[in-house]
Amino acid sequence: MVAGGGVKMNKNNTGRNLKIEDNSIGRGMLTTDINNVAKLMIGRGISQKELRLIVYVQYVMCNDRKIKPLCVNQEERGILAKWKKEGHIEGGASGLAVTKHFWDFMCEVIFLGYVGYDNPEIIGDLR
Repeated sequence: MVAGGGVKMNKNNTGRNLKIEDNSIGRGMLTTDINNVAKLMIGRGISQKELRLIVYVQYVMCNDRKIKPLCVNQEERGILAKWKKEGHIEGGASGLAVTKHFWDFMCEVIFLGYVGYDNPEIIGDLR
């Protein structure tokens, strides 16, 4: 295993053809880095379900801005209710709105979990 997440890197790597040596690290997986960002930005850690729901909510906001009730289960509805209570989102099936701060948070955790998950050099660029 390689230090920094179990990923072999070379200086010219563009993110393709990386060999993941630790099967617990993968695209869309909740990591310590993601939870650290969550604690910093929203004051608490998040669950794996929340991470996956964040991806859907970002998609919704970039498209029709309406949650499709058939696309979220009861547990995810509970997460949406928690986000409403915390002041991060408003609305839902009739029209969704998110705060700028929550949008920034979603972008950061999506980057860590889905874009830079296999590149510790990029993840090390946390601000």
